[in-house]
Order: sequence, then C-alpha cells, then structure tokens
Amino acid sequence: MKWRIISRELHTGSMNLGIDEALAAMVAAEKSPPTLRFYTWNPPGISLGYFQKLRDCLKAEKCNKMGIDYVRRMSGGSDVFHGTEVAYSIVAPGYMFPKYAEDAFMLLCKQTVSALAAVKINAEYRHIDQILCGEKRVGWNAVTYRGGAIIFQGSIFHALDYESIATATGSTPAKIKEALTCTKDLSSASMNDIESALQDSFVGEKDTRNGTLTRDEVQKAEELSEKYASREWTFSL
Repeated sequence: MKWRIISRELHTGSMNLGIDEALAAMVAAEKSPPTLRFYTWNPPGISLGYFQKLRDCLKAEKCNKMGIDYVRRMSGGSDVFHGTEVAYSIVAPGYMFPKYAEDAFMLLCKQTVSALAAVKINAEYRHIDQILCGEKRVGWNAVTYRGGAIIFQGSIFHALDYESIATATGSTPAKIKEALTCTKDLSSASMNDIESALQDSFVGEKDTRNGTLTRDEVQKAEELSEKYASREWTFSL
C-alpha cells in the first residue's frame, strides 16, 4: 500500500486535531491511504493529554491575553507547548503496526530517535513518552487507536520561547530550561532537515507519494475541529 506524505502545513490547533481524527476515520474505512503528515500550529498553543485537568497544566487567562491557544487531544500523555517545532502525525491501519499500543509507541519513538541521529543529535527514548537529549526533553509523542486505525502524534522542538511557556503554564523560565531543550541549541539542522530525516526514518523504503488532503478529508476535519475548539471539550476535566 502506497503511503501519502503531506509536507509541512499551517493550521490551528483544533484543525490539526480534527485532521488527525478525520484521517483515522477515513483510513479505517479504507477511503484514505496511510499518511505521514507534517504541520505547525498557528497561533502557538498548548495541547493537553486526554486525561489531564486543564487547571493543572496551564493558566487559561494568561494564555488568552498572550494569544496562546489551548486544546485537548484525543490521545493521552502530557501537555506540550506547540511553537517553533516540526510536528508530525502518522495515521495508518492498525494492522500495519504491533498489536499493542506500547509496542507501536516504542517502535515509532525509536524511529524518531534515529531521525535525530541522522541530523547529528544524540537522543534516546526513555520511559513512556520521553525522547531525551541528556536529561531534557527535545520532543513529545502520543499514540492512540481509533476504529482500526493508529494515530501517532509528536513533534521535535526546534526553538523554544522559555518565557512564554513559563507564563502560560505558571512555571519559571529556569524550570522550563531544566526540563526542555531544542534542536536549535543542539545542531545546525534546519526544520526542513529534521522533516526530511523523520520522513526517511518513518517510511524508509516504503512506496510513497507526495500529496495533500482531499476535499472530503478537509470537510470532515473542519466538522471535527469544532469539537476540539469547543469549551465543553477543552474544559471537560
């Protein structure tokens, strides 16, 4: 089966999540091919794991004043700031990956580590969702299965606005710097270099084609994005 590669696009947080859920439904129904998609967020935002309490993760009023979006994912895991990054998702039939989510997660995270090695960044996969350089996270990942499709979401931090992240989350720049790092501080690799390395690592020798979202996929994603943009969904916990 030929994989579709979608190069980096710019969307709101709610639309990005809507696209992933729409693709999962259409992949499961065999209406869309397995897809590797790259994207960024506009405006910058914070995504919460499905089971997280919003008040424990961010300061909503400060985010509103700063123009920082916040949304709740359908996948679990921890909260993450989306700014200058290479974000990606893999949506494919579940049978293409290990049966158990933890095994699929490990496989895909190790492929992410291999991509970083290709741009001369020494990273390691540790624990559930941590890709670390030294003791600092350089990205995030989450995985979930939906109706026979797997959704693997993640990003690699290229540059970090420590002040904004600290203000949005109620932390301090010093604490954020202790926990996170970015490729700009570790390598001369550009965002395009990182995207290319991730593509090579994820799809390897698979049969691929470059493509875009179809009209039906966009329509379904726009409908689903309304859910992710709603207060009822975002503040559900």
